[in-house]
Amino acid sequence: MLALIGVFLGIIIALSIVSWFSINRLSEFQNSPLNTQIADLQNKNNQLEDQAANYQAQISELENQTTILQNRISELQFQNSLLQNNTVRISNFTLNGIDNPVGLVWNIKFIAKIRSDYALDVDGLTLTLNINSNYNIERAIDMQDSNGNIVKWDLQEGEPYAVGVVKQGETKEIYGYIWNDLNDSAKLSGAVFVATLKIGNIVLDEARINM
Repeated sequence: MLALIGVFLGIIIALSIVSWFSINRLSEFQNSPLNTQIADLQNKNNQLEDQAANYQAQISELENQTTILQNRISELQFQNSLLQNNTVRISNFTLNGIDNPVGLVWNIKFIAKIRSDYALDVDGLTLTLNINSNYNIERAIDMQDSNGNIVKWDLQEGEPYAVGVVKQGETKEIYGYIWNDLNDSAKLSGAVFVATLKIGNIVLDEARINM
């Protein structure tokens, strides 16, 4: 019996020695220069991964800016092609009669014809209307369709009016009238009615009527 106890004690002592030795070896490994180098390399690797992510974000931003610039260049090239040889223009701008809707008010009608000889359909055109007069008066300009129906009330002077799509080889007619009354009808005498055709901020053509 005592012999067995002695054997067990010997085994326990041996295991304790082995455990103590292993713990010391692990502690030495954790504190070793090699382990420190591994930790440093892992930190550097993490930093490089962060830098790579930042560079990728910058590359994506540059690609987006490049796309925007390419689109702008294409837009300017398109607008320049419209300017060449007066491809899209106001082919006619004239007064088109007078009517008297009510009382001492009458409308001075006008028509503007937009002609496109561009190879493709053109969208994004605008027409602005201004009355240059020596008198400080505001004019109400209403826009109509070909049947006389109002499509835009009280267009302000200088306010862009969307022409819509003008097809290749098409002459599009734009109708409207200047709201006029007895009190200021004489003030239109000597005024200049100006129509300006634009795409974006580019002036394609301009036409005038001496009133």
